Amino acid sequence: MRRIMRKIHLVIIILYFLIACYFALFNWAIFSVSLPVDLGFSIIQIPLIAMVFSFILIILLIQLGLIYVSDLSHERDLGKKESDIQSFKAELHDHKSDDLEVFSEKLNSVEQKLDELLQSGNTKTDDPEHQDIVE
Repeated sequence: MRRIMRKIHLVIIILYFLIACYFALFNWAIFSVSLPVDLGFSIIQIPLIAMVFSFILIILLIQLGLIYVSDLSHERDLGKKESDIQSFKAELHDHKSDDLEVFSEKLNSVEQKLDELLQSGNTKTDDPEHQDIVE
């Protein structure tokens, strides 16, 4: 998703540049005319081409800033998710080792009971009445 967004931003930047070049190429006489531009605190004479390219430059810088900020937030989110995954793995490993200990203890107790039953079964097989049950 991040790569797609970067490609979209790159395409938009290239489109801005191509449109500006297209208009500048075919309308150079208009673009080279100086126009009075009121900045609020002063009036300056600036060629139209310089004004268009300055607006495009401002838009490009804003987009690059937004890309940078979104990448930073994405990296921060990835770092947080990575730490969450690591803590989950550690917790899962601890939980598994605890479960293994419990299962090992239960298995040992079952083995002991089986041994007891086998030993008691062996003593009962000597008895002719219980021999059919064991076989």
